Amino acid sequence: MQKLLRETLTTLTPSKDEQVAVEALCDSLLTRAREVAPEGVEPLLVGSIAKGTWLSGADIDLFLCFPVGADLTKEGLAMARAILPEGEELYAQHPYLRGSVEGRSVDAVPCFRISDTAQLASAVDRTVFHSAWVRENLADSQRGDVRLAKRFLTVAGAYGAAAAVGGFSGYLVEVLIHRAGDFPTFVQELESWRPPVLMGTVENAPEAEITLPDPVDPRRNVAAGVTCDGLARAVLAAQRFLAEPSLDAFTM
Repeated sequence: MQKLLRETLTTLTPSKDEQVAVEALCDSLLTRAREVAPEGVEPLLVGSIAKGTWLSGADIDLFLCFPVGADLTKEGLAMARAILPEGEELYAQHPYLRGSVEGRSVDAVPCFRISDTAQLASAVDRTVFHSAWVRENLADSQRGDVRLAKRFLTVAGAYGAAAAVGGFSGYLVEVLIHRAGDFPTFVQELESWRPPVLMGTVENAPEAEITLPDPVDPRRNVAAGVTCDGLARAVLAAQRFLAEPSLDAFTM
């Protein structure tokens, strides 16, 4: 299995050319964001690119961290528009922009700059803490394991936090790989999961197929979005892979 995983990871890891291009684009976006940022606003890269767990073609997530109390709809969108003039306005608890720069999708997301997750004004504010936790806690080798797990779950139809998928979010995958240690151990554990899967307790949380406290906010179940169908697809994929390891498990 190890040889198969090494060969697969080679195909999943972005090429050096793409890594250099993405790094240059991120630097350019941060420079532009700092130029147009009002006093007290800090632009930050978050998401899989910032965490080093991205797959080829990944979006860039640029968060615009405003002081608490700022008008994110007015001030936040104005700054986002200065960075992405042609961006499309979308909504996730409050508005943000999505645009394309040099052929890559970029989200410019206003949020509040807080020092503790107890101060959350919206779920978006938690994302900065997620990125910091992954950078600080995930070993370099585990970033490859995350890439394997993301592709494995994607092929299984169990990757993505959208309600239509009911699968594993990118951050949940990162937490699970950190917990398991590596991809083979994660798959071996996954194969035996039957709901409810309890990996800790979250006070007053609704019942869920998987319960796992968010490392940065123990009041939140980081796996709450995984549905019964999403979990079943992941478990079946793990059973098939362990019975007969194959590249098919990673082939779109």
